[in-house]
Amino acid sequence: MTRIDVRDLKGKIKDNAIQVTLDVIGKKHDLMLAYQNTGFGKKRFFVCPYCSKNVQYLYITGNSLKCRVCSGVKYTGIQNNTKGGYDEIAYRMKKYAAAHDIQFDFPFNYLDFVLDSRMHREKFRNYVIVLQALENMRFQGIICKTTYSAKTIRLVTSGKHPLLQKCSLMELKEYFYDWETGQQIIIPSVKSILK
Repeated sequence: MTRIDVRDLKGKIKDNAIQVTLDVIGKKHDLMLAYQNTGFGKKRFFVCPYCSKNVQYLYITGNSLKCRVCSGVKYTGIQNNTKGGYDEIAYRMKKYAAAHDIQFDFPFNYLDFVLDSRMHREKFRNYVIVLQALENMRFQGIICKTTYSAKTIRLVTSGKHPLLQKCSLMELKEYFYDWETGQQIIIPSVKSILK
């Protein structure tokens, strides 16, 4: 479902405007705007034409604009998931990849990007390293039911986790790591278990 974001109005209308007329899919809509004081200024919101709630997004439903609740759009963020579990990591991977213009299918595999011309740029390569590390964590979450602290996830997504500097892409793909302590997890081979 198509939506409009109030942040797209920045720089296009006056900072204190209380009403805006938008042309959406060939129809003009008069919308009210509201403001909320924050520690660094004011935050702008649309006022939903149906329920009068202050909202960041309005969704195009038929010939009208409505908020998420009024239009019946289901929320797609993290819901009822284990904090630090594989669902949260998958959600963060999707957000991170979208922010850096990277498309992938699960499971993430850096080898899918070997022929990508962007891999020669250090910045892009660092994005791929972060995604491969998150895939390592996600996989452990699925297999071992491992969960991670918010601090650890933040360290990985910011590219500041020590393992990201220590491990190669291949190692992040092939081996398990304890992301809380930074140590490699040694999994015994089947032969040593059977002896």
